[in-house]
Amino acid sequence: MDQRAIIFATLFGPILAVVVTRVVDKMRERRDGKLRIFRILMSTRRMRISLDHVSALNQVEIEFYGNNKVISGWRQYMEHLSRPPAPNAPWNKWNDDADTILAKLLSEMATDLGFNISELDIFKGGYAPEGWRNKENREAAFQAFFLDVANHKNTLPISVYHPRKNSQERPVPAHFVESPEVPARPQSLSNSFGEPRVDGEVKRTTTLNPGT
Repeated sequence: MDQRAIIFATLFGPILAVVVTRVVDKMRERRDGKLRIFRILMSTRRMRISLDHVSALNQVEIEFYGNNKVISGWRQYMEHLSRPPAPNAPWNKWNDDADTILAKLLSEMATDLGFNISELDIFKGGYAPEGWRNKENREAAFQAFFLDVANHKNTLPISVYHPRKNSQERPVPAHFVESPEVPARPQSLSNSFGEPRVDGEVKRTTTLNPGT
């Protein structure tokens, strides 16, 4: 019996070691992927329009595949983000609901990773400048408004501007006044031989010698 165990361990021991190592590496790799997504969402939970937040959300369904609570919370959060409030609805209420749903999702992800973080701590934690929140609200409001315009549910306000007409005409600046045309006068020039030139033509004169 001992010899069989020794033979079995000798033959299959290295194979089992390789299998166990690969399983452990696969589990570690999957946990690292979950942890990466969780950290990004935690650090950007006050910046929902950031590229990192959106990119991490699109990977939750893959990294947390099999965890029904996380996937359910992720779908609820995605549905809320895809439904902006009505034009007359307050944005503060929509933002508070989004923070509550996200806090629940992050709490489920923390439980999956073995962290004990309550929804209240997640909801109250995090920091983002107020200017970022105002920018996010303005961009969301602009998107909702132009979406209504494209769907013929709203119109663009247009005003017509009428310039005032002055009763007295303004004087024309001096440098814009045209000077009267002066007729060109023929210039008499002499060529190198002393012959007069009129209008570009040489006028030749003949001098008679009384002695000839």
